[in-house]
Amino acid sequence: MNRRVMIIGSTGVGKTTLLDKLGLKRGKVRKTESIDVDAFYIDTPGEFLDIPRFYNALIVFSPKARVILLVIDALNPKPFPSNLSKVLRAPVLGVINKIDLLDRRSDGKLDLARRLLKNAGVKEVYEVSAVEGT
Repeated sequence: MNRRVMIIGSTGVGKTTLLDKLGLKRGKVRKTESIDVDAFYIDTPGEFLDIPRFYNALIVFSPKARVILLVIDALNPKPFPSNLSKVLRAPVLGVINKIDLLDRRSDGKLDLARRLLKNAGVKEVYEVSAVEGT
């Protein structure tokens, strides 16, 4: 049975840290330089979302996942390709990471992050802090 979680997001959003906190990836958190596939996860480099010519690699690996997490940074939300979730071949959940860093000066950032995930075709959105484990 396929139990893999695939994680996709821009550089620096905390994808690998989130996999670690979920207990799926162990060891020192470091920059992911290529797609890292394990029995429990598919960790993708941020550049694969930041650079359109790499989108195909994300699409090709998506059937190997049971669920895909699209991760966005609460403080610095960047858009995903419109309706990205429709070309990925597994259910997609949205994750807004780094909510522990939000303060009163961050008004509107959380709503923007939700809108960007919805534009990517995500139906369920979760707010988390991978660092704090919440």
